[in-house]
Amino acid sequence: MNKNGLLFGLFSVVSYSANAPLSRAIMLEGMTPVTLLLLRFLVAGAVFTVIMRISGMAKAKDGDLAMSRRGLMLAVLGGIMNGISALAYYFGLLHLDASFAAMLGAAVYSVTAILIGSFISNGLSAHTILRLVLGLIGLYFLLGPSGGDVSLLGVGLVSFSSLIFGIYLIFIQKYLGDYNTLAVSELSIWGIVLTVSTYWLFFDGGAIQVSSAAGWTTILLQGIVVSIIGRFAMMKAIKEMGGGEYSLLSPLETMLAVVWAMIFLGETLTQAQMVGAVFILSGLVVSGERFANRINGLFAGRRRLAAGRMPVA
Repeated sequence: MNKNGLLFGLFSVVSYSANAPLSRAIMLEGMTPVTLLLLRFLVAGAVFTVIMRISGMAKAKDGDLAMSRRGLMLAVLGGIMNGISALAYYFGLLHLDASFAAMLGAAVYSVTAILIGSFISNGLSAHTILRLVLGLIGLYFLLGPSGGDVSLLGVGLVSFSSLIFGIYLIFIQKYLGDYNTLAVSELSIWGIVLTVSTYWLFFDGGAIQVSSAAGWTTILLQGIVVSIIGRFAMMKAIKEMGGGEYSLLSPLETMLAVVWAMIFLGETLTQAQMVGAVFILSGLVVSGERFANRINGLFAGRRRLAAGRMPVA
C-alpha cells in the first residue's frame, strides 16, 4: 500500500469521523442545524472558490471535459441533493446519539448502494449478497432489540439522508465523472449552500444563532478542515492508493465517529447495538475490490467444480 496515500487517507478519515460528534455537541448547546450547515458551507464555498481561482486547479486538464452548461447544471443539482441529505442528517442528530447515527448512516448507505448498484448491473454477485446480508443483520441488531428506546423520527431522517447520499454519489459518478473533480466539488458546495439557504429563508426564520466561541470554532473546523482539507486529502489518497484501497478505510471512519462520541459526549451503546456495529463494520470491511475478487472468484470456482462433476451411478 502506498505510504503517502495511506497518510492522506488516514487524515481524511479522521477529519470526516469528527463531523457527527462535533455537530451533535454544538447543537446540544443550542445552535440550530440550519445555522451550522449554512455557515459551514458558506465558509467552505468562499475559501474553496478563492483557492480554485488563484491556483487554477479547477480548469479542465488532459482527459477532462470542459465544464459545459449541462455539466454546471448537473453539478449544482448534485449539490442540491447533497444539501437535502445534509439537512436530513443534521436534523436527525437532534434526536439520535452521534455514535448511533454514524452506524445507522453507514449501514443504510451500504445497503442503498448495493441495491442501486445491483439494479444498474442487473444482478447480484456472491460478494454483493454477503455485504447485503451483513448490512441487514447489522440494521436489525441496531434497531430491532432497542427499537423502543430510539427516536423513529431520528431514524427516519438519518436513513433518508443516507439514501439520498447514496443516490447522489452514483449520480456524480454516472453523469459527472468525466469533468474536473475539483470543479464539480466547487459547484456542488454552492448547490448545498443554495439548498440550505432556501430552507433557512423560508422555514427557519432567516436568523443566525451563534452564541459562543465554540460555535464559531466548530463552523471553521467543519468548513475548512473537514469540507476542504479533508476533501483534498481524500482525493489525493484515492489518486495515490486507488479507490478500492481507500474504501478499506471506511470502517475506521465509522469506528472513530463512535469512539469520539463516547469519549467527548459520554454516549454508550447497548449490547445489541454493539453486535449490530460488528456486522455493519464487517460489511464495510469486505466492501473493497480485493475482497470482491476473492469472494466472487471462490464461488465461481465452486460453481465450475460442481458443473464439471460426473453424476454418480
